[in-house]
Amino acid sequence: MSRLKVLWLASWYPNPVTPYNGDFIQRHARAAALYHDIHVIHVWPDYSGHLTEKKEIIHRNEGLIEEIIIYPAKTGFWGRLMSHQRMLGLYRAAIKRYYKTNGLPELFHVQVPIKAGMAGLWMKKHTKLPMVVTEHWGIYNDIAEDNIHTRSRAFKYFTQQVFVKADACIAPSRYLAEGVNAMVAEKPFTIIPNVVDTKLFYYKPKTQVSEIPFPACKQYGSFEKCRRYSACFQSFDGTGAIC
Repeated sequence: MSRLKVLWLASWYPNPVTPYNGDFIQRHARAAALYHDIHVIHVWPDYSGHLTEKKEIIHRNEGLIEEIIIYPAKTGFWGRLMSHQRMLGLYRAAIKRYYKTNGLPELFHVQVPIKAGMAGLWMKKHTKLPMVVTEHWGIYNDIAEDNIHTRSRAFKYFTQQVFVKADACIAPSRYLAEGVNAMVAEKPFTIIPNVVDTKLFYYKPKTQVSEIPFPACKQYGSFEKCRRYSACFQSFDGTGAIC
């Protein structure tokens, strides 16, 4: 199978402001780069006031280019509105640079609809290329305090548009996919679990059953269905019982 050129537009991705934000998306990118040429574009605002001008960071690894753009932003209604407009402008400029250097990709992949998906809608309109959308955000339920029902009309509208325009949809769990279908738009989903580093996490046969070396907290509460904490606890317990 020949390698494809795939452009990723990532709403979440590790960056200097939030170094662990979307680290699972980065692991997904590294895994995909084993088989295809992946170019990630991620734009993120810095509200700290320490950054005075736009900062661009490019990491190159075999099969993977990560283009991280950080820009200074202000708080308040008008500050955030201007920040949003600048974010979209930076995404568009980065996409155009990609075209100029690499030509059009075979497809592009939006990781989390808001806000990179809004740049994805622009790209879809102008290129007609296939758009893949992966959603990780566990807000499509009545359990999460910041669920989709609490969001603005604009948030709901653009989220729906991204899914409607998508040529393929991916989620890390069936629960999340069913939530999107029930609350946003009916789309077929492919389930791809989050990626882990197999150098750190791997199967090893257990020679004897031992107690968990740390106290397991049972108060995982309202996010049990979203995060499946009980299954995580079961994996540490040789008996298969919830810890």
